[in-house]
Amino acid sequence: MAVTAAMTLSSATCKTGESVTATLTFTNGNAEAVEVVEIRPRANPTGTIVPAPVLLGQPTLPAGSATVAASGTLAVSWGVTPLAPQKRGYSAAMVTAGIPGLDTVEQVFDIGADWKVSDGTTALETTTTLTVSTP
Repeated sequence: MAVTAAMTLSSATCKTGESVTATLTFTNGNAEAVEVVEIRPRANPTGTIVPAPVLLGQPTLPAGSATVAASGTLAVSWGVTPLAPQKRGYSAAMVTAGIPGLDTVEQVFDIGADWKVSDGTTALETTTTLTVSTP
């Protein structure tokens, strides 16, 4: 068997500027332990590879160890703070007047990571989605 990983978020929705926690959980199906060699967090608007205005924290390895035990798991987490979408440039009077679609904007992001472990297993874009709305 190989090493696999699954991406989860502390919440699937948030508002612009709010933080959620991303967790990448490695599962090792090998008979020997492996080391996590690289984790590169990513955040892209859904369906694109264009960088998004999102602050991504540094993945934190538990207790200084990057080892995924044989037949074991390892969870690595980091913060995600989307800075988009922003409200459109309409006046408060227009929003108050109830013109549909002016007061709330949503953007869906693919939140994930590229990763590599010492047995050579790699994955590009292990992702999940985050729906962000204007505050």
